[in-house]
Amino acid sequence: IEDTPREPLICCLIEGTLERIAELAGADGARARHLACETQGAPGCTFEVAWNPPVVAANPPAAFT
Repeated sequence: IEDTPREPLICCLIEGTLERIAELAGADGARARHLACETQGAPGCTFEVAWNPPVVAANPPAAFT
């Protein structure tokens, strides 16, 4: 993200929002990190969003008919 208002609280808001979007989309253990920030001299803010891979059942239940 480039050309931000250069306000650290906005960066925190964006980080939390990205994490919440992943959670609402069903991501398990979603976490966001702010890797680079314009307020600290970076050319733009960089965020990373990660989550746990989905768990697949070894023996999925039979389909209902």
